[in-house]
Amino acid sequence: IVTITHCNELYRNVIVASGNGIDLKNIPMRKNLAFLFDTVHSFKVIGVANVSFWHDYDRVIKGLFEYYKTNPSINVYFHIVGAGAELENLKKLTESLGLSEFVIFHGPKYGEELDRLFDEAHVAIGSLGNHRKGVRVSADLKTREYCARGIPFVISYDDVDFPNDFPYMLKVPADESPVDIEQILQFYERIKDRHIVKEMRDYAEKNLSWEAKLKPVIDEINRLLAERDKGKRDRG
Repeated sequence: IVTITHCNELYRNVIVASGNGIDLKNIPMRKNLAFLFDTVHSFKVIGVANVSFWHDYDRVIKGLFEYYKTNPSINVYFHIVGAGAELENLKKLTESLGLSEFVIFHGPKYGEELDRLFDEAHVAIGSLGNHRKGVRVSADLKTREYCARGIPFVISYDDVDFPNDFPYMLKVPADESPVDIEQILQFYERIKDRHIVKEMRDYAEKNLSWEAKLKPVIDEINRLLAERDKGKRDRG
Protein backbone atom coordinates (compact mmCIF):
# COMPACT_ATOMS: atom_id res chain seq x y z
CA ILE A 1 0.00 0.00 0.00
CA VAL A 2 1.35 3.44 -0.92
CA THR A 3 0.28 6.36 1.24
CA ILE A 4 1.39 9.91 1.95
CA THR A 5 0.65 9.49 5.66
CA HIS A 6 2.83 8.02 8.39
CA CYS A 7 0.05 5.90 9.89
CA ASN A 8 1.46 2.47 9.13
CA GLU A 9 0.17 0.69 12.23
CA LEU A 10 -2.95 -0.45 10.38
CA TYR A 11 -1.05 -2.83 8.12
CA ARG A 12 2.10 -4.85 8.55
CA ASN A 13 3.66 -3.90 5.21
CA VAL A 14 2.64 -0.34 4.36
CA ILE A 15 4.85 1.54 1.92
CA VAL A 16 5.03 5.20 2.97
CA ALA A 17 5.79 7.98 0.48
CA SER A 18 6.30 10.81 2.93
CA GLY A 19 4.58 13.91 1.70
CA ASN A 20 3.62 15.48 -1.60
CA GLY A 21 6.02 15.70 -4.50
CA ILE A 22 6.44 18.44 -7.10
CA ASP A 23 7.47 18.57 -10.76
CA LEU A 24 10.55 20.78 -10.75
CA LYS A 25 10.51 21.15 -14.52
CA ASN A 26 7.46 23.39 -14.18
CA ILE A 27 8.81 25.54 -11.33
CA PRO A 28 11.54 28.04 -12.28
CA MET A 29 14.20 29.13 -9.82
CA ARG A 30 13.85 32.67 -8.57
CA LYS A 31 16.18 35.13 -10.21
CA ASN A 32 18.95 35.98 -7.75
CA LEU A 33 18.20 39.71 -7.75
CA ALA A 34 20.94 41.62 -5.97
CA PHE A 35 18.58 44.14 -4.35
CA LEU A 36 16.99 41.39 -2.28
CA PHE A 37 20.22 40.97 -0.35
CA ASP A 38 21.24 44.60 0.05
CA THR A 39 20.37 46.69 3.09
CA VAL A 40 16.61 46.38 3.27
CA HIS A 41 14.43 49.51 3.35
CA SER A 42 11.34 48.06 1.66
CA PHE A 43 10.42 44.46 2.44
CA LYS A 44 8.03 42.35 0.37
CA VAL A 45 6.14 39.35 1.69
CA ILE A 46 4.09 37.22 -0.71
CA GLY A 47 1.26 34.74 -0.25
CA VAL A 48 -0.02 32.75 -3.23
CA ALA A 49 -3.09 30.58 -2.79
CA ASN A 50 -6.70 29.87 -3.54
CA VAL A 51 -7.27 31.90 -0.41
CA SER A 52 -9.16 29.94 2.25
CA PHE A 53 -9.69 30.30 5.99
CA TRP A 54 -6.87 27.87 6.81
CA HIS A 55 -4.28 30.02 5.07
CA ASP A 56 -4.91 32.49 7.92
CA TYR A 57 -3.54 35.49 6.01
CA ASP A 58 -5.53 37.63 8.43
CA ARG A 59 -2.78 36.89 10.98
CA VAL A 60 -0.26 38.64 8.72
CA ILE A 61 -2.54 41.62 8.19
CA LYS A 62 -3.12 41.96 11.93
CA GLY A 63 0.62 41.60 12.44
CA LEU A 64 1.21 44.49 10.05
CA PHE A 65 -1.25 46.59 12.02
CA GLU A 66 0.74 45.97 15.20
CA TYR A 67 4.03 46.51 13.37
CA TYR A 68 3.11 49.94 12.01
CA LYS A 69 2.09 51.13 15.46
CA THR A 70 5.83 51.23 16.23
CA ASN A 71 6.66 53.73 13.44
CA PRO A 72 9.21 51.35 11.90
CA SER A 73 12.07 52.36 9.61
CA ILE A 74 11.39 49.50 7.17
CA ASN A 75 8.17 49.45 5.17
CA VAL A 76 6.74 45.93 4.88
CA TYR A 77 4.27 45.06 2.11
CA PHE A 78 2.10 41.95 1.91
CA HIS A 79 1.30 40.85 -1.66
CA ILE A 80 -1.65 38.46 -1.85
CA VAL A 81 -1.93 36.59 -5.15
CA GLY A 82 -4.96 34.50 -6.03
CA ALA A 83 -8.72 34.31 -5.62
CA GLY A 84 -10.70 32.34 -3.08
CA ALA A 85 -13.57 32.32 -0.60
CA GLU A 86 -11.67 34.27 2.06
CA LEU A 87 -10.48 37.10 -0.18
CA GLU A 88 -13.32 39.55 0.48
CA ASN A 89 -12.92 39.13 4.24
CA LEU A 90 -9.23 39.95 3.92
CA LYS A 91 -9.98 43.05 1.86
CA LYS A 92 -12.50 44.26 4.45
CA LEU A 93 -10.02 43.63 7.26
CA THR A 94 -7.31 45.53 5.39
CA GLU A 95 -9.56 48.54 4.88
CA SER A 96 -10.82 48.54 8.46
CA LEU A 97 -7.23 48.60 9.77
CA GLY A 98 -6.14 51.33 7.36
CA LEU A 99 -3.55 49.13 5.66
CA SER A 100 -4.56 49.48 2.00
CA GLU A 101 -1.14 50.96 1.18
CA PHE A 102 0.67 47.96 2.59
CA VAL A 103 -1.55 44.99 1.61
CA ILE A 104 -1.80 44.55 -2.16
CA PHE A 105 -4.35 42.21 -3.72
CA HIS A 106 -3.22 41.10 -7.18
CA GLY A 107 -5.89 38.54 -8.01
CA PRO A 108 -4.89 35.37 -9.90
CA LYS A 109 -1.55 35.58 -11.75
CA TYR A 110 0.15 33.06 -14.01
CA GLY A 111 3.30 32.57 -16.02
CA GLU A 112 5.74 35.46 -16.28
CA GLU A 113 3.55 37.79 -14.21
CA LEU A 114 3.57 35.34 -11.31
CA ASP A 115 7.29 34.66 -11.74
CA ARG A 116 8.02 38.39 -11.48
CA LEU A 117 6.07 38.70 -8.23
CA PHE A 118 7.95 35.71 -6.80
CA ASP A 119 11.29 37.14 -7.96
CA GLU A 120 10.72 40.40 -6.09
CA ALA A 121 9.59 38.85 -2.79
CA HIS A 122 11.88 38.49 0.20
CA VAL A 123 9.77 35.92 2.08
CA ALA A 124 6.70 33.82 1.25
CA ILE A 125 3.80 32.90 3.52
CA GLY A 126 2.58 29.32 3.69
CA SER A 127 -0.47 28.09 5.58
CA LEU A 128 -0.75 29.72 8.99
CA GLY A 129 -4.09 28.27 10.02
CA ASN A 130 -4.03 24.52 9.47
CA HIS A 131 -4.96 24.28 13.15
CA ARG A 132 -8.33 25.79 12.14
CA LYS A 133 -9.16 22.52 10.41
CA GLY A 134 -7.53 20.32 13.04
CA VAL A 135 -4.32 19.64 11.08
CA ARG A 136 -0.97 19.77 12.88
CA VAL A 137 1.20 17.87 10.39
CA SER A 138 1.00 18.52 6.67
CA ALA A 139 2.81 18.54 3.32
CA ASP A 140 1.41 21.61 1.59
CA LEU A 141 2.27 21.90 -2.10
CA LYS A 142 2.72 25.68 -2.04
CA THR A 143 5.50 25.40 0.55
CA ARG A 144 7.29 22.98 -1.76
CA GLU A 145 6.97 25.44 -4.63
CA TYR A 146 8.43 28.22 -2.49
CA CYS A 147 11.39 26.00 -1.69
CA ALA A 148 11.91 24.99 -5.32
CA ARG A 149 11.90 28.63 -6.40
CA GLY A 150 14.33 29.56 -3.63
CA ILE A 151 12.12 31.77 -1.43
CA PRO A 152 12.37 31.49 2.37
CA PHE A 153 8.96 30.83 3.88
CA VAL A 154 6.82 31.05 7.02
CA ILE A 155 4.48 28.30 8.24
CA SER A 156 2.78 27.33 11.50
CA TYR A 157 2.50 23.53 11.22
CA ASP A 158 4.92 20.59 11.27
CA ASP A 159 5.92 19.73 7.72
CA VAL A 160 6.91 16.13 7.04
CA ASP A 161 9.71 17.18 4.68
CA PHE A 162 11.28 20.10 6.52
CA PRO A 163 13.09 19.56 9.82
CA ASN A 164 12.60 22.23 12.46
CA ASP A 165 16.16 23.43 11.93
CA PHE A 166 15.73 23.96 8.18
CA PRO A 167 17.43 27.36 7.87
CA TYR A 168 15.05 28.89 5.32
CA MET A 169 11.84 28.13 7.20
CA LEU A 170 10.37 30.20 10.02
CA LYS A 171 7.73 28.53 12.19
CA VAL A 172 5.25 30.73 14.02
CA PRO A 173 2.77 29.53 16.67
CA ALA A 174 -0.21 27.49 15.49
CA ASP A 175 -2.77 29.81 17.03
CA GLU A 176 -4.73 32.98 16.28
CA SER A 177 -2.07 35.49 17.36
CA PRO A 178 -0.96 38.21 14.91
CA VAL A 179 2.23 37.29 13.09
CA ASP A 180 5.26 39.06 14.54
CA ILE A 181 6.52 41.03 11.53
CA GLU A 182 9.72 42.01 13.31
CA GLN A 183 10.45 38.30 13.78
CA ILE A 184 10.18 37.80 10.00
CA LEU A 185 12.59 40.67 9.39
CA GLN A 186 15.07 39.22 11.89
CA PHE A 187 14.71 35.79 10.27
CA TYR A 188 15.58 37.23 6.88
CA GLU A 189 18.49 39.21 8.26
CA ARG A 190 20.00 35.97 9.61
CA ILE A 191 19.89 34.16 6.28
CA LYS A 192 20.19 36.81 3.58
CA ASP A 193 23.96 36.43 3.15
CA ARG A 194 23.68 32.70 2.44
CA HIS A 195 23.24 31.14 -1.01
CA ILE A 196 19.50 31.02 -0.49
CA VAL A 197 18.24 30.26 -3.99
CA LYS A 198 20.77 27.54 -4.85
CA GLU A 199 20.60 25.80 -1.48
CA MET A 200 16.81 25.74 -1.44
CA ARG A 201 16.64 24.45 -5.01
CA ASP A 202 19.19 21.74 -4.23
CA TYR A 203 17.11 20.70 -1.21
CA ALA A 204 13.98 20.53 -3.35
CA GLU A 205 15.70 18.36 -5.96
CA LYS A 206 16.98 15.92 -3.34
CA ASN A 207 13.89 15.76 -1.13
CA LEU A 208 10.76 17.15 -2.79
CA SER A 209 10.76 16.03 -6.43
CA TRP A 210 8.59 13.11 -7.51
CA GLU A 211 11.78 11.25 -8.34
CA ALA A 212 12.90 11.58 -4.72
CA LYS A 213 9.44 10.79 -3.37
CA LEU A 214 8.94 7.63 -5.40
CA LYS A 215 12.42 6.18 -4.90
CA PRO A 216 11.46 4.44 -1.60
CA VAL A 217 8.41 2.97 -3.33
CA ILE A 218 10.49 1.67 -6.23
CA ASP A 219 13.12 0.30 -3.85
CA GLU A 220 10.42 -1.55 -1.90
CA ILE A 221 8.88 -2.99 -5.07
CA ASN A 222 12.32 -4.20 -6.15
CA ARG A 223 12.86 -5.78 -2.73
CA LEU A 224 9.54 -7.59 -2.88
CA LEU A 225 10.22 -8.81 -6.41
CA ALA A 226 13.63 -10.09 -5.31
CA GLU A 227 12.00 -11.92 -2.39
CA ARG A 228 9.42 -13.48 -4.72
CA ASP A 229 12.09 -14.62 -7.17
CA LYS A 230 14.18 -16.06 -4.35
CA GLY A 231 11.15 -17.96 -3.08
CA LYS A 232 10.57 -19.44 -6.52
CA ARG A 233 14.20 -20.55 -6.73
CA ASP A 234 14.09 -22.06 -3.23
CA ARG A 235 11.00 -24.07 -4.16
CA GLY A 236 12.91 -25.32 -7.16
